[in-house]
Amino acid sequence: NRTKDVLSNLTEDVRATAFYKDEVVADLTDAAQQRNARRNKVVNTLEEFDSRSKKFSYRIVDPDLEPEVVSKYFGQRPTSFVAEIVVVESLDSGRFDVLQPTDAGYNKLEQDLVTSTLVATGSEKKQIYFLSGHGERDIDGANTSGYGAVRSGLEGDNYQVQNLIWGPLDVDVDVPAEAALVVIAGPTSSLPEAHEEALDRYLEGVMLAKNAPEELLDPERESEPDPLAETARREHGRMIFLAEPDTPVSFRNFIAEWGLLISNGYIRDVDSSVQGLPQTLSLKIFPDAVSPENPALEIISPKGEPLTDVFMPGATAIGLIQDELRSVLPLAATSANSYLITDPDRTEPITGSGADSDPPGPFFPVVRVQSIG
Repeated sequence: NRTKDVLSNLTEDVRATAFYKDEVVADLTDAAQQRNARRNKVVNTLEEFDSRSKKFSYRIVDPDLEPEVVSKYFGQRPTSFVAEIVVVESLDSGRFDVLQPTDAGYNKLEQDLVTSTLVATGSEKKQIYFLSGHGERDIDGANTSGYGAVRSGLEGDNYQVQNLIWGPLDVDVDVPAEAALVVIAGPTSSLPEAHEEALDRYLEGVMLAKNAPEELLDPERESEPDPLAETARREHGRMIFLAEPDTPVSFRNFIAEWGLLISNGYIRDVDSSVQGLPQTLSLKIFPDAVSPENPALEIISPKGEPLTDVFMPGATAIGLIQDELRSVLPLAATSANSYLITDPDRTEPITGSGADSDPPGPFFPVVRVQSIG
């Protein structure tokens, strides 16, 4: 019903562009069959949307044959990396949204298309929440930390940015159902157990049923939800966690459960630091984008423009836990001539093999982790 309402109330022309390469019909591998099944699901859903509204249209584009269409949405990103991507665009305003599938099997493709349609038409904005209440950076402040500029930039890209304020005594907390991303920016005080449980639920893709909006609950239920019952969120959780070398132990323990070990001390890169600022890294080493499936591509080469030097003051190293549940990918690395120094006032590394020597690099100060299951 929500889909019908959205399509019937469209006031501007909307077009979906699905990028799919022309495949060889004789390819009978499992991967090819799964890809064809997803393509059929996308095409059938787009046809249904098209039939419901004169304001909605779609097209299937082979990125290799029409690179100019690719460049319109993805800049200089190589066409070889554009496959199985759906872009929903308002033809009136030119605003567009790249559809984010809720799951790999496209089982919620209809609701994902509706969300992208609402975003493209400006009827809805994706919600980004900055956690507050644990000494995090202030997105409302006018100081030199730069987070006010971060907020302005995100809002300029059509996101809605809000504070998620959890006081130290708040126990009945949950990340809002509409959150597309949670940012934890440099916490300095401890993480209460109830807050950690709420963040775990968010990353697991669930929330307490008693806190969920009506549309996420079973319409056939006969009573109010059990206080401890959980229900699925609209989509899985996404988080950006920005850690300082002195991140509180409770936050370290929380993020370690998700595969990231925050080190003590800061990275001193002798070969690659800002001149006159030895504790500020100048990162030049990023992973190679070797395949279209590389999930870091949009981060290390946004719109096809490879990153130039990235500066990080006082950054620490991140240890990685990789197993069958967690896929971890470094996004940047320091040079081999780098060291982890625990004394914040010392800039000259202690080298050699002695007991007092500083651990040598290279180190990973930026990583991406995906948890499955």
